[in-house]
Amino acid sequence: MKRALSLIGLAGLFVVLNGCRNPFLPASDVFISYLYGPNEAGEVSVYSAESGGTMFSISNYRSFAAFVVRNKVGINITSLTMVYTDMAGNQVTEYSKSGGKSFKMYTRLYPVQSNSEFSAGEGRVTTVDFYPVDRRVITELATVSSNTINCLLVFRGEDDTGHDIRLSASITIKGYGF
Repeated sequence: MKRALSLIGLAGLFVVLNGCRNPFLPASDVFISYLYGPNEAGEVSVYSAESGGTMFSISNYRSFAAFVVRNKVGINITSLTMVYTDMAGNQVTEYSKSGGKSFKMYTRLYPVQSNSEFSAGEGRVTTVDFYPVDRRVITELATVSSNTINCLLVFRGEDDTGHDIRLSASITIKGYGF
């Protein structure tokens, strides 16, 4: 009897210290499978001839992040923060004063509905587009010695069971002819 009470007390202490996770409300199983820049995977190329004057168009730098959901819990992505760093990891651009460039967004990553969605071996894929280059980034590319800037992307949101989601990846921005 004493042993049973001490076991119940130990289990209660474990729940109090660790919290109670409901096994019937699992977190979403999601990851970023790839980033694709307008020129090639994982990289955005900026040429000095196309970046100045009236030829500048932000749509030239449209990039994509592909998310894969591997279970039946969907996700709502609610924000994107882009932090720009040089090759040494130091924040660059005017956005460093505010901790990066942040956007509110609403993108639904739909859950897997059936096993047929695993035919590619991954799960349900949703792409999200973003624009990592603007005039401030181009100005900074001209001043960075390597003409290369890393852009850390942080996507935040919440899944359908209430768990906070934070996914991050990085894309490289290379300048040519500066």
